[in-house]
Amino acid sequence: MDEMPHDVVNFLENKFLVWCLVISRISGLFIVGPLFSTAFIPAIVKILIILFLSWLVTPSIESFIPLDTPIIEIFLMSLSNFIVGLLAGLIANALLTAVAHMGEIFGIQLGFGVAEVFDPQTMTQTPLVSQFTYLMAVYIFTLMKGPNMILIAILKSFDDIPINFTDINFSTFENIARIGSQIFRIGLRFGMPLVVFMVVVSFILGILSKLMPQMNIFMIGLPVKILVGLVLFAGVFPILADAITKLSFSIIGEVRELLTHLR
Repeated sequence: MDEMPHDVVNFLENKFLVWCLVISRISGLFIVGPLFSTAFIPAIVKILIILFLSWLVTPSIESFIPLDTPIIEIFLMSLSNFIVGLLAGLIANALLTAVAHMGEIFGIQLGFGVAEVFDPQTMTQTPLVSQFTYLMAVYIFTLMKGPNMILIAILKSFDDIPINFTDINFSTFENIARIGSQIFRIGLRFGMPLVVFMVVVSFILGILSKLMPQMNIFMIGLPVKILVGLVLFAGVFPILADAITKLSFSIIGEVRELLTHLR
């Protein structure tokens, strides 16, 4: 009976702030990470998951942070740990955003630029094709256990990045910008051939309207563009799915490398 109060006091004196910092790092991932930040998961469930994971991780951390630590140091440590989780989530989410951007570009050429659906995740209206490609990327990313790997990378980061660090290597932000630009460039690379093909279809329809003025190009052109676009999209779907799979593995590797060299 005497050991329990002593353990509680020891935890409060040495491990309570460590637990709070672990919560801060994991919370950063749950704010912007793919699937972790989705609105489908109630906020109370997210909080309980964060508290549970942090409670499991805290005993394995050897660092001790006493309660009399200056408040400014606690704030800097909390901010640094939050940024670690935030950056990991942003990089992982960049792939899904790039795929959605590709779908939006293609949807405009397809004639679905004004066709929007309600996205319960972001609570906004999103283009139809963009939402479809985004959900496809989320499905593939989930199928290959991408969220699990990202979460494991965050949990293992406590071995590489001390919980009480305050000095972030700002050169890492250059790598993040490079990764982001590379992902969006790949998204455009997949989207532009579809866009160019649809521009060619529009050009052919324009020529036909000149050769046959009696043809109502507005009544015929839109259904033709939609039909050709859907057939083309169905043809490149397997290639796109394979590319998303490879990019997902690449993104997971980038997250691990980021967490290793962040400090």
